[in-house]
Amino acid sequence: MSEDSNYAKANLFVHRLFKYRLRSQKELELRLRQRRFDELVINRVVENFKKQGLLDDKRFAKLWAQSRLETRPASLSNIKQELLLKGIEKDVVEATINRLKEDFDEYEIAYALAQKRIRALGRVDKLKAKKRLFDYLKRRGFSSDIVFRALNEEYM
Repeated sequence: MSEDSNYAKANLFVHRLFKYRLRSQKELELRLRQRRFDELVINRVVENFKKQGLLDDKRFAKLWAQSRLETRPASLSNIKQELLLKGIEKDVVEATINRLKEDFDEYEIAYALAQKRIRALGRVDKLKAKKRLFDYLKRRGFSSDIVFRALNEEYM
């Protein structure tokens, strides 16, 4: 198959991926490699999407983090780790997290999650409920200080 034909197929594949959600450059390159596209084709497609403004790791990081906080709240450290795993450069991740710190208070996120989870726990013993809430919030990446503050506020 010619390089132009592979390029067209790779372009179409990327457009389909973007219909579902934005991707980081690393994610996109990985998906193209999984489909066994040639490195030259991958580089060409990536550059094309960058030029069009469709592939932008800064914008991806911002939108991913905001979406994550709204749909499946977690600590900023968890979100930071997720962005790093998605191949976003460390300085871009740091800038994104710093901007989020201005808009979101981790304690308030943890407290809201605790409130929501308490309703789900129903009639569980108070001590057992507190332990489950603690474990739940820790799994979401919140520091012990924030978890204790949220739980003390809830169970005082």
